[in-house]
Amino acid sequence: MLAGCQGSLAYELLQAAKGNNAPTSAQEVESMMPVVEAMKDLPSKAELATRKMHPRKWGGYAGSPEIKMLWTTDKAFDTPEAASADALKQCRQAGGKNCKTVVLYSNLCFTLAQGRRNGKLFDAIGYGPTHEFAKITATGNCQNQGGQGCHPTVGATPSCAVPCNVITNTSCRYEDPGIIFPEKGMKIKKIPSFFR
Repeated sequence: MLAGCQGSLAYELLQAAKGNNAPTSAQEVESMMPVVEAMKDLPSKAELATRKMHPRKWGGYAGSPEIKMLWTTDKAFDTPEAASADALKQCRQAGGKNCKTVVLYSNLCFTLAQGRRNGKLFDAIGYGPTHEFAKITATGNCQNQGGQGCHPTVGATPSCAVPCNVITNTSCRYEDPGIIFPEKGMKIKKIPSFFR
């Protein structure tokens, strides 16, 4: 069955995500098919190139070791520093004593999906250019990690830091998404977009 998957976009996405020569299973490819379907609704890179470039937007997550939760920005900010300050403020308001910014992200949406693996609940992360796309990738990642009954995590509202919706706003485009891990320095690391 896997032989029929090789060469498919889902197979190629998984191989790129793995970054090595690890084998890809048919189940892994199948878990990515909803992502491939959602990609059909995205504008092409060629179409995006004709649109006006919008400035980068930022969001962030902060956490504190004594509280096993993460807090996120509730809106998009113009700078990573402003996003970090907002996430830290929310962490402190919730009682965090040693709040630190865990990750800053730009030009994407994040969310979680939950499933069961070996009888235990676990969360998987998903991202994309819109809330709905992030939910689809989170659910696919959950299934790809062996999760059963995967679904977007109740109460985990997608967190977006995008300047505009590239699907509904046909005059909008922005730079590829990126993330910063502050504890590793403030250098932005570009991450793959889903635009082809």
